[in-house]
Amino acid sequence: KLMTIVGATLLVLTTALVGCRRDGGAPNEKRQTSQTEAKDLLIEEIFYFGNYHIGRTQNEIKAGQPAGWKEGGTQYYNKYIKVTNPTSKELSLDGMGLAISQYNPDDKPEFATSIAKSIYTDSLAVSKLYLFPKGDPKNLLKPGESRIIATAAINPVEKERKRASEDWEESELDFSALLDLTGADYELNDENDKVTNLVPFYEFKGFTEGDFKGEYFNPFEIDKATGIALVRLGTTSEELLEAIKAINPQEKKGDKKGKYTRPVSYSKAHNNYSFIRWALFIPNEWVTDFVVICAKDSRKWTINQKLDKGCKSINMKAVEGDNNKYDLWGKYAGKAIIRKFDGKKLVDTNDSNLDFEVKEASLYKKK
Repeated sequence: KLMTIVGATLLVLTTALVGCRRDGGAPNEKRQTSQTEAKDLLIEEIFYFGNYHIGRTQNEIKAGQPAGWKEGGTQYYNKYIKVTNPTSKELSLDGMGLAISQYNPDDKPEFATSIAKSIYTDSLAVSKLYLFPKGDPKNLLKPGESRIIATAAINPVEKERKRASEDWEESELDFSALLDLTGADYELNDENDKVTNLVPFYEFKGFTEGDFKGEYFNPFEIDKATGIALVRLGTTSEELLEAIKAINPQEKKGDKKGKYTRPVSYSKAHNNYSFIRWALFIPNEWVTDFVVICAKDSRKWTINQKLDKGCKSINMKAVEGDNNKYDLWGKYAGKAIIRKFDGKKLVDTNDSNLDFEVKEASLYKKK
C-alpha cells in the first residue's frame, strides 16, 4: 500500500531539539554500556518472524490426523517493536523516530571512494525514517515504562481467515497463535484508525525525483536481515527535510558530501543499482539504539561498528528463516529477540549478540 504525505503537514507534525539530547546530554555523549547508567530510550524487544495458523482438511479430520499444513509466517501485520525507558527519569518520544538501515548485514556493498569507506564510523545510512507524532500523550515514558509499536495494530484473525478460506476450502482452522495487536500504542502502517501512526518522513527507493521528496512510502516492514535504529533527532525536522529536498539524484560527484545526505559510490553495481547512489546519513550521536537482525551464517559485514558490533536472530541459520520452511515454523514462530536483564538493568554493550536472547514474544504472556 502506498501512502501520500503532504510536505507542509509533515513539517508541522514533528520537530526536535536543537543542540542537545532530550535527556539533557550532549549530542556527542558516549552511549551507555551495561556497566554505566542508561542515558536514553532503548529497543527492548523485536518480534519480527510473526506466527502461523494451522488447518486440517476434511479428510484429515475424518481420519483423525493432525493438521497437515501451517500458514502465516512472516506476515508484516503480526510484528512489533517494544521501546523502553531504562533510566531513572521521564523521557519523551517527541523528536524521535524509527529508521531502517540502508544496507543489510547479509549483503556487503563494495564501496569505492574514501568517503564511502569511512562514513560508517560516524553515521548510519538509512533507507526509511518514520517519526513519532509530536505532542501525543503516549510519548512521555516514566522510568521503566514501555511502548509497543506494531507494524499493523490489528487482529489478524479475520484477514488470515479470509485468505485461508480462499486457498483451502472446507478446512478446520486454528488461529490461536496469532497476536491481537489492536492494543498497541502506535503503528507503523496505517491499518487501524484508532491507533496513532508514526509519521512517514523519508524513504529511499531510487533515482526519480519523487522518491527523494518524502512523498511516497511503501509499508514499513521488519525483515530477517536488517538494522533497526531508534533515533532522537539532533536538528529540526524542517532542516532535515530541506537537506533531503536538496538532493540532486543526477549528481555524479562521488566525493561530494552534504550535511545529512551523501552520494555513495561503488566499485561495482550493488543490488542492480547505479554505481553512485545517494543516501540519508544519521549521525551516530542521534542514534539512541541500533539493533542488527541477521542469522550468524549469513552475516557478511558490520554495518556500523560503533553502534552494533554483532547481530541477533531467532534462527541460527539463514535457511531456517525462509518463508517456505513450514516444518520450522513450529520451532521459531512466536519467538522474539529480547534484551537481557542482568537483575538491575537492561544490558546494552552495543553488541546485539551479547545484549539479546531468543524468547517467546512478551505479548503472548498477556494473552
